[in-house]
Amino acid sequence: SGSMTPHKPPPMARGGFNLHESTAMAEYLMREHGVPAEAVLKDTASMDTIGNAYYSLCLHAIPLMWREVEIVTSAFHLPRTKAAFEWVWGMSPTGDVRMTFVSTEDAGVSNEALEARAVREAASVAALRENASRVTTLSAFNEWLYTTHKCYAVSRQHEIGDFSEMVDDPALKSY
Repeated sequence: SGSMTPHKPPPMARGGFNLHESTAMAEYLMREHGVPAEAVLKDTASMDTIGNAYYSLCLHAIPLMWREVEIVTSAFHLPRTKAAFEWVWGMSPTGDVRMTFVSTEDAGVSNEALEARAVREAASVAALRENASRVTTLSAFNEWLYTTHKCYAVSRQHEIGDFSEMVDDPALKSY
């Protein structure tokens, strides 16, 4: 998990700092499951699923020469997560990494929101596959990410922070 989502303001941590999703998840793993801090690596750079794939690859998998990884996400989000990680990690210069995908139940999400998210997820998977057919190297991906993608392109940074779309969109309300 990364830093935040572009779809709503981030929760705040002590001292007025953003509470990164990965920080909250690390705290949960340590507190609820006894995972030692040394066994948890965070991604505080990504703002979405594509970013999760890219930054976890570049910050952790490549430098540490990972050969196996387990990716955990919610059931409704699994198809897009799988497509994103297979695309991005498939371009790794260090060779193949065996990926196992695990889904959690969609607890705490209403049926209306799940239905809306399913539609949004399907559209996102289709767009992702279209991009994957054109962007086939890690270098080209980096260029695409920083020149085109809403969350990372400087030319689009003005689009982040307008949360008016959340008012009427049941999928975005569930973020």
